[in-house]
Amino acid sequence: MSDGVTIEFATRITAQCAEIRDLYEIEEYVRQPNEQNLIEFLYDLSAFLLELECPHEELTCGDITTRFSSQSSRDLLSSFLASEVKTARLVTLRKIESGEIVSEKRDLELTPVIDAAFRTLDIPKHTGNVNEWKLLETLRQKTESRVTQSQRNPLFKATLDDKTLPDIEKQCEFFSRDFYNRLLLLNSRLKVTVESFLWNDRLKIHRENIQSILSTRVEEIGKLKANSDIAHLLSANSSLLYIQKASDVSRRNRTKTKQHPLSSGEAPKDRGGRTDEMVGVKQESFKQQQHNYNRQNSHQQNRAKGTFERPKTHEEQVLEQHTSHHGQSWRGGHRGGRGRGGGRGGRGSH
Repeated sequence: MSDGVTIEFATRITAQCAEIRDLYEIEEYVRQPNEQNLIEFLYDLSAFLLELECPHEELTCGDITTRFSSQSSRDLLSSFLASEVKTARLVTLRKIESGEIVSEKRDLELTPVIDAAFRTLDIPKHTGNVNEWKLLETLRQKTESRVTQSQRNPLFKATLDDKTLPDIEKQCEFFSRDFYNRLLLLNSRLKVTVESFLWNDRLKIHRENIQSILSTRVEEIGKLKANSDIAHLLSANSSLLYIQKASDVSRRNRTKTKQHPLSSGEAPKDRGGRTDEMVGVKQESFKQQQHNYNRQNSHQQNRAKGTFERPKTHEEQVLEQHTSHHGQSWRGGHRGGRGRGGGRGGRGSH
């Protein structure tokens, strides 16, 4: 660098010029300096000062290589640019407050939220430059009117403070994980259901088309956001307590048939699928494995012989138990009677 101008000093000057350029929206700019482009940096700075109509001749006139060699000239340059930064900030702030300009670089995270709120409340989009405070007031009035018309009770009625906030955030994280697990479960069920239909010979010719539609639906489900925060918790109301099953009769007007078992309107069995109750498959013990192995061998032997033994009923087991002694009936001997013997009052002969 030239005499008196260092990299640190030039970098600080460049940052001040960049902020002034953004606030005033001027075309001149000062490039980031290094050891090789010192002359370019000084020329850019000189043109930028002329654009700002700098009143100090020692900063805008004279040899450009020695213009900022003295400490006093560098201090004067820093002081002038600092005052210009403050002035540019005040001018821009007044323009924003008066509605003359609407900054597109501030509140980038909040703007989509406010835009979504306006669409939800059916507030028409304003044209031209409108004071943002008036927009927020319109949003507040519309929201209060909607809340007044709603008769539902909120689910969350506790007071938010520093003590309860951590627990509430943990609960919101649990909701997010549970919702994400449900999305995964929904995708799995959707794939399994489609695969079960593709076993049909009539649908095999449409396999590619069905798979294409399935991949599109799975991709759409995957784009759903599973993030739950305090805003969702505060907006929850009592309507969420009413659960309507997807297999409800009122929702099946177009799918009911005489052959369908659900057409009678009976409540279907609980199929489970709750993410907080799902557990992995338990590993079989050695005793269970041996029992299953014996059953399989017995089935294979009977199949090879072509004989399959029907399990005996309870009546057959009782009858077999009482007739197992020498082929006698449980009522008595061969000549059976009502007594213990063979005749009406005597003993039976063996």
